[in-house]
Amino acid sequence: MPFDLNHRQIATIAGPQHLSNARGRLAGFQKALRKSGIAVDERFVRFGNFNQDSGYDAAKKLLSQKHRPTAIFSANIEMTVGLVDYIREAGIAIPADLSIVSFDDAFWVRYIDPPLTVIAQPMERMGKCAMEFLLARLRGARPTQTQVFAPELIVRDSTAATAA
Repeated sequence: MPFDLNHRQIATIAGPQHLSNARGRLAGFQKALRKSGIAVDERFVRFGNFNQDSGYDAAKKLLSQKHRPTAIFSANIEMTVGLVDYIREAGIAIPADLSIVSFDDAFWVRYIDPPLTVIAQPMERMGKCAMEFLLARLRGARPTQTQVFAPELIVRDSTAATAA
């Protein structure tokens, strides 16, 4: 994560807070900052709706501030597409000027320039578990458990140490 790369000005483009997964990702972002001794700066928290346009708009607001972040965590890949679109339009270099981390590992993110650092979910395990819950439910069982899966950080070329 950008925490190991000397970043202290870390922003997020969070998802819509009426969704539990968006709230969880924002809480995880804030917890990771606090654990690293970095204050959560509300100027660096923007909200999108998990689509490309909202990522673009949030990036524009974050990067138009006098004091800009050196790294941005985007809560899903669709918003990251908008983020990268704005960054390219603004002439900002990834990762020389700004490091990017996205939640989600779409197959194509390793092929763009630069390949994106991501937090990946174990999609195959999640799908298998969902199917097992569904089959159990169809057989009359009422599974009440919640399954939580540990994500994995996959470091690629969209992150670098900051000079600051």
